[in-house]
Amino acid sequence: MSSTSFLSLEAAFAQEKIPQTSLTKVPEPTTKQLNLYGGNIIPPTTKVLGYSLNDVAKAIAYFTASGNNLAFLPQTPFQILYIQDFTNNTGTFTVRPGTILFVPLGASDNSPPVVGNYPNNSQAAANYVFGSQQLGATFEIVVDGVKTTIDDPRYIGGPVLTPGLPNGGSNFLQVGVFLTPLSPGEHTISGKFSANGQAVINILGQPLSVPFTYRTHLTSYEVLN
Repeated sequence: MSSTSFLSLEAAFAQEKIPQTSLTKVPEPTTKQLNLYGGNIIPPTTKVLGYSLNDVAKAIAYFTASGNNLAFLPQTPFQILYIQDFTNNTGTFTVRPGTILFVPLGASDNSPPVVGNYPNNSQAAANYVFGSQQLGATFEIVVDGVKTTIDDPRYIGGPVLTPGLPNGGSNFLQVGVFLTPLSPGEHTISGKFSANGQAVINILGQPLSVPFTYRTHLTSYEVLN
């Protein structure tokens, strides 16, 4: 697979010539009742600025599958973080205060060679992503030193239908999180995607572990106005 946002299954698998995956839809409480500051993880069933996690998966699929080709980067009302330097798995972004961030943590599609038994619905996706016979994935995100393990299947978007992906796939799924806006200044968002399931070992011959780091700079309101 190949990653365009974070340290996805894609980023890791991109180097190994392995496919990516799809997302699904989520319920839609809005962000109006949320405390929109602090870089907190927004609940997975929340529709953010009109986007569910399934919607994000569909929007980002071609960008991710292309290896983060900016020609395919979708225009969204939130900032998508993505890997810019694949050698170090890093990215640097400058955003306005009040900007919600979307952090892709891992992705997979059904481009050949398909890893394991690719799912065709959201229920199967949970076992595919976390099951020991499939990807056996674990996801960590660290926002300014605060680590969170993402192991809730509701953070899986997809699989969604995405015909004509660069490597021949037609379905894509992704694990990712929305973050509430950070305060003006410098911030670090890092984490790690790991996969030690049997399907991954069958393809790579060993477990997979890929760290990532994003630097974000939020300019002040005075500068922007």
